[in-house]
Parts: sequence; C-alpha cells; structure tokens
Amino acid sequence: MLFLSQQRGETRWGVEAGQAQLAGVHALRPSDICALTLEDADPAAVTLLLGGRVRPLDRLTAGHLRAWLQARHARWPATANPHLLINRSTAGGIKPVSRSYVQATVRQLGITAQSLRADRLLAEAQASGGDPLQLTHLFGVSDPIAIRYCAEIGPPGQDRGNEMARHTRGR
Repeated sequence: MLFLSQQRGETRWGVEAGQAQLAGVHALRPSDICALTLEDADPAAVTLLLGGRVRPLDRLTAGHLRAWLQARHARWPATANPHLLINRSTAGGIKPVSRSYVQATVRQLGITAQSLRADRLLAEAQASGGDPLQLTHLFGVSDPIAIRYCAEIGPPGQDRGNEMARHTRGR
C-alpha cells in the first residue's frame, strides 16, 4: 500500500501513492480508504476485505501494503488504533484518518481520488464491453452506478473505436 522513500536523508512514508492505488486500482472512495482496518488487510493471503468481500491484491499494492505495515509498526509500535491508515493525529486514539486527509494526500500527486476512482470504473466498463455485472462484482458498486459507467461507453458490445474509424473514413 504505502512505500518507504528517502528524502533529504530521512525516511518518509509515500502515503500519496498507496492511497492513490486504493482509489485508482481498487476503485475505493476516500471514505472506504479511511474505514479500512488492520483486520481487513491480509498481506499473507494477498487480499483486502472490502465491503464484506475478499478482493485479491495486485503485486504492487500487496508490496506497498507490506511496506506500510512495517513502517506503521516501526513508527507507532504501541498504537491501539485498529485502522490501516493512521497519522500523527490519529495514532494516539482509535479514530480513522479523515476523508479530507485522504483527499488532500492524493491531491499532492496532482489528481483527485475521485478522478482516479472514476477512471478505473470507466476503464473496467470498457474492458468488460459494458457489462454492469462485472463492475458490481469486481468493485461492489451499486447497480445504478455500474449502469451509469457502462452507459458512458455506449450500448453493450458496441466498439466505439471501430465506429469512430468508420465515420472518419467516410469523410
């Protein structure tokens, strides 16, 4: 999830990249990212429990997750906070980081978490040929949201790239 990087000789957590991966690869909302707990993450099984559903993690996200868990434990070894993401403000308690924290952190990469999520959902809608069931199965989104993203790419089975090519040739 989050990785260690070196900046000016000191260790720093690359919080931005880990949160961007959760939004951009796994299509999580900032509120979903905040709500993740340590029990939701299973680096040994390379899975994340999201909305009651076990989802496999890609290699990159799994590696960042392991690195973040090590860094988290090194920085706050005695914290009782059950949430996966913590910071200086939340490490001493049991509350999650705020949505605004996640949004501001991802924004440091020059994009919003919502844009990453929307791009991921749209990309999957295109890859599935406009199958809303695929979106609901993969990401646990509601039927209306899945249908809305699939409608963005046109009717099911329609190859918009080929249609555009035909229109261009005809001119």
